[in-house]
Amino acid sequence: SFEESTPISTAIMMGSEEDRRVLARTGIRMFFKMVFEDNLIHGDLHPGNLLVSRDKPNQLVVLDVGMTTQLQEKHQRMLYPLLRAFIKQDYEEVSWRLLQDAPSANCPDPALIVREITGEDREVADTRIVLRKLDV
Repeated sequence: SFEESTPISTAIMMGSEEDRRVLARTGIRMFFKMVFEDNLIHGDLHPGNLLVSRDKPNQLVVLDVGMTTQLQEKHQRMLYPLLRAFIKQDYEEVSWRLLQDAPSANCPDPALIVREITGEDREVADTRIVLRKLDV
């Protein structure tokens, strides 16, 4: 079907600060509803696959839903605290959860991995993307 819409990147660049806030809230609500209520994971969710409806400016249009899947209940339970830690910017908790929930969690030095991810290990912090430096 065809939907009169604007690419989300254009809507963000051309919109007011309030428009961007509304889009952010709408996107977050859409994502959490999709994942936690509908149990739907979009395998290719990026700005090129998100449009803003011209008729309803706080409605998003999602494209390319060919790569979707559902989570098993145990994975849904693992995802909620992981996302919560991300939102709280508790990257140490994020790191530990990723290590704990990994299918093959036989890491020889988990504490080193956590220090690397959070940027607490100065030797590697300058050469890697450190989550604390990202503005999420």
